[in-house]
Amino acid sequence: MKSAAQVHCGWGRVLFGHTFSNHQQLIDHLDGEEQLRSDVVFYCREPQVLVSKAPQQLFIDPSLTYRLALSTFDSSATETGRIRLRPMMGGWDEHNINTLLLSLGRVDLGEDFTHKMFADPSLSMLLAEDEQTGKLLGCVTGIDHKLAFNDPDNGSSAWGMAIDPDCPVEGVERALITGLAKRFSGKGRRFMDLSIVHDDRHACSLVEQLGFVRVPVYSVKNRNAINEPLYTAEAECDSNLLSADTAMLLDQARRLGLSVQLEDPQRDFFSLHLAGQSVRCQGSMPESSSAVAVRACEDRRVTHALLSNSGVAVPAQAELTAFEDFQAFAIPFRSVDLVPALRADDGEARRQLMTDPQLAEAWQGREESHRPWLAQESIFGHTLNVLVIGNEVFAAEVGTQYREDQAVSAEDGADRAEGGGGTQDVTERLHPALRRAALLAAHSLGLSVVGLEMTVASPCQPDYKVTDVTAQPELTCHSPQPVMEAWLLWLFPSLRIEPQRS
Repeated sequence: MKSAAQVHCGWGRVLFGHTFSNHQQLIDHLDGEEQLRSDVVFYCREPQVLVSKAPQQLFIDPSLTYRLALSTFDSSATETGRIRLRPMMGGWDEHNINTLLLSLGRVDLGEDFTHKMFADPSLSMLLAEDEQTGKLLGCVTGIDHKLAFNDPDNGSSAWGMAIDPDCPVEGVERALITGLAKRFSGKGRRFMDLSIVHDDRHACSLVEQLGFVRVPVYSVKNRNAINEPLYTAEAECDSNLLSADTAMLLDQARRLGLSVQLEDPQRDFFSLHLAGQSVRCQGSMPESSSAVAVRACEDRRVTHALLSNSGVAVPAQAELTAFEDFQAFAIPFRSVDLVPALRADDGEARRQLMTDPQLAEAWQGREESHRPWLAQESIFGHTLNVLVIGNEVFAAEVGTQYREDQAVSAEDGADRAEGGGGTQDVTERLHPALRRAALLAAHSLGLSVVGLEMTVASPCQPDYKVTDVTAQPELTCHSPQPVMEAWLLWLFPSLRIEPQRS
């Protein structure tokens, strides 16, 4: 029997598990799964042991394996009426099959599948067509085990059944199964196996009517986006109340095998569970973030004191009670901002005030609000968003540039004007001084996960000022860096994943 046998079916490889010498060899081969493909280990010996060696990578496929004894198969059952069966012939067939697969939300056959199939004698594909119109109605892939790995059991298997959902003819699935069985029977094969997802009752009933019986054969697959519905629980009914950022984060958590419990989805509260460990979070803010640290981020006065005392560069700031003091504060600067002391009230901030009339109007609004307000130096340059996870600056992106000629009049009642478009990842180009400042700021605030907004001339230069902080940073805005995976790995070190940086 051939060792480490595998057959590429276009949508992925079938790895015949019993031909591999050990579980690690199988895991190594599964590591080579192509992007946007879905490999499967079939005839997996001790599947629970295999999965235990890579629990965050693998799962046991929730499918049932059925076997048809071809020695007793009644070939007369292959009468198909209006359905014409024939083998796949070339590129036009490949195009039609891919169109059908994509319409079903399935993985296509990939590039140049026809030539690959003709080069592998163990692989075949049977098509069902409408005799009247010539339209493709369905297809199924067959693997001859004798040719694939010199199977001593002389078997075969069927894979990838796909039927046109708008098929005008009944019995296409039955015709394809019996037609493929007839072909393998004619080659002298003893049996034909096929796997069916456990909750597909129609397919299970059909194959049982055709004489198939259940056998204890198991499959193992990689955890990936294609297979996600097979190994994650359905999202809770109120998950649509989550913010988009948190919903994406929890989707990633489920893909990695964590259990998710929604506690107050409207306010993004949830718990994550893995191997006896449980962590409650609000969005990206874990329960390890202390109330004191979170409060320090919410109040600009406290943030300014903690950062400046630690030597982190911050804009000049003052809490004023008289308009004259506000005017005096503004004299050394090109422009100033009047901002609420609490970041929750940021929508009322007045930015880049340059003239006395602008200062006066902003001050009048301050007096009417009855909230604590701060005068702050306006900072010009590029906005640099930095994400700290653990003791590492994990991601940084540069975006909007604020210039003096973008000052906003008080009449507009607007926030800072935004220039440029989009953001650019600069994680690998970040100046060491900016990295040190970000880590120092996180340490000063007492936070392991924190988002920092800096204003810089360039991410490659050392000059900066920290203009904003948050204890609940958005993780999805730092593409292409794998920040969600890094955040989950920091929370659950037992996860066997290694985030791949771009």
